[in-house]
Amino acid sequence: MKRIIALAMTLVLSIGMLSASVSVVANAAYEKISDALLVELDNATTTLACVEIADVDRGAVMEIFEERYPLEYQAYVQAKIGGLEELGHNTSIEVTDALLQRAIECKREIYKMVCAESNLSALSAHLSDVELVFVSTYAPIAILEVDEASTLSLALDSSIISLEVIENQETFTDEELMLSTSETSAVTESFIEGIELANSITRADYVRDTYGHTGEGVKIGIAEAAGVPDTSNPYLTAANITIREGDTTVDDHATRVTAILAAADANGSYGVVPDADFYCCHANNTLTFYSGVEWMLDCGVNVINASLGWYSRLGYYDPYSAWVDHIAVLHDVHFVAAAGNQQSNNPNSYITAPGMAYNAITVGNIDPQGSSNVEDFIFRYNSSYVEKDVIDVGQRPEKPNVVASGTMGGRSGTSYAAPQVTGVVAQLCCYDSFMKIRQSAVGAIIMASAAEKVNAVGTGAKGDIFQTTDQISPQISDKEGAGILDARWARGIILQGHYWTYSANASSFPITITTTVSATNGNVTRVAAFWLKRNTVDAHDGSLSASGPDLTNLDLLVYDPDGNLIDTSTTVYCNFEIIQFVPQKTGTYTIVVYGTTADKEHVGVALW
Repeated sequence: MKRIIALAMTLVLSIGMLSASVSVVANAAYEKISDALLVELDNATTTLACVEIADVDRGAVMEIFEERYPLEYQAYVQAKIGGLEELGHNTSIEVTDALLQRAIECKREIYKMVCAESNLSALSAHLSDVELVFVSTYAPIAILEVDEASTLSLALDSSIISLEVIENQETFTDEELMLSTSETSAVTESFIEGIELANSITRADYVRDTYGHTGEGVKIGIAEAAGVPDTSNPYLTAANITIREGDTTVDDHATRVTAILAAADANGSYGVVPDADFYCCHANNTLTFYSGVEWMLDCGVNVINASLGWYSRLGYYDPYSAWVDHIAVLHDVHFVAAAGNQQSNNPNSYITAPGMAYNAITVGNIDPQGSSNVEDFIFRYNSSYVEKDVIDVGQRPEKPNVVASGTMGGRSGTSYAAPQVTGVVAQLCCYDSFMKIRQSAVGAIIMASAAEKVNAVGTGAKGDIFQTTDQISPQISDKEGAGILDARWARGIILQGHYWTYSANASSFPITITTTVSATNGNVTRVAAFWLKRNTVDAHDGSLSASGPDLTNLDLLVYDPDGNLIDTSTTVYCNFEIIQFVPQKTGTYTIVVYGTTADKEHVGVALW
């Protein structure tokens, strides 16, 4: 294949003697084809390729959105950035929960229409030469079966950005890592007891029962590798569950993951958000995962739980993670992923895809050992936390973001930790529907509030620091990220108005925030900044793709009331920064997010 491509390019270059620009086109085309795809076609007549197409103009999409649905458009923009002034509107409108949900779904409808047309138009000249396997309607990608000639033809097309080999890989769960048990039922009393303990640790039960944030009005997607939940399970019969048409395989793992979110019976609620609407699909391989997520977007989901992963390219920021980043940022959906579990073919505990997505909240697993006392908790040996070292530091997010209890009823895995976070994100969206489209703010809130630690010096109480060997910065753990999920503190940040969200451009930096902080009883204050890897552009000339622009590197600084610098957080690889300190005096503190960007950034800041 390399020889054939080279000969083809030589022919183009020879023709190019008549025009120097032709050689430029040929070289650019050759660069579009990944080395891995060239190698694959050396060894096979045909193969699957992920073809990246020029992204649609988001600005044009928003113009259509405004023209077709003016009320929903105003509601969306007002909820997204907190006002309409930059769009020339001088008055605000009442944004109800129902109006905002309708706006989310209308915006997706417009994008789907434009994206589907753009993708098919770009591929139209090649349809006689390739087999269409999957064409996205929510992202500028398609998966095609290609041969040597069609690969060259695609590469020479100016609307095609890149071609990468892709496998229709099977997804997996952590089921084979379960602790020994004689239980045969998917959800037993001991598993329910484990859910209740996990909810008490994260205080999700307190938020659910005291404040009534049961998930009503929030749509949650659940993608599972082995099947869909058993809706006849006694703990799920009251749940509002929609199964994707054709997904008929019922699976215990899917039933347990769903129960963590939705379980209830005549005696009360056990799941984190039993009143949410659930949309479940069987995503047993790459293609069914892609199509399943897009089906969920069609259904209007606000949060997606992925307690699954791929073995391929462990620890890398791969095409699956890049696709998740694009979906999350462009279509206003929170994505929560299990970090993965150390297995026989994963001896270095690498994070599994799609948990390497920057915009996903990736979740590790702790074992409370039957206790609600943090001093008794342990970090589970099989909870993945390692990323691959790569030359491009812009493609190596630090994971996981937080940890939660994924050990319940004799079973353990990050699969059961992830829905704890999914449920808490849904609780925040239930409390304040604006959180549905403020992904950067929610990321900051979740990480600012997760102040308890497991592998810490001392008791693990807030204020302790991580063991030196576990640290990637003074307040971020390599193994457990920001620390243990805490629903009550996360809600408290919203209640107190201690979060800020920005749609920032280059002139917006540095972002400066002033806020009053009390110095009482030696309590710890924590500040977190979180921003999105956009993987989309507002307007372009057809040369930018869904895997760019590069992640912006921002830093976080905090100053005391006297103007003294308290601390800085300058982690290189992350799309988050955290500073934790004990205030020495009550007064006005200054938070600064420093950096620069060539494009727009969605930035969230939270203080607890």
